[in-house]
Amino acid sequence: MSDFLIIFLVSISLEVFIGCSLEGIGLKFVWVNLGEVRYK
Repeated sequence: MSDFLIIFLVSISLEVFIGCSLEGIGLKFVWVNLGEVRYK
């Protein structure tokens, strides 16, 4: 579970970073990608 936790934290960090860099468009794009990963 620790590996999953690390990946999750990294994903959140990237999500925030990309969201801040590309504003709403980047954030939406990352949210869609995370959604696909979570539901697979």
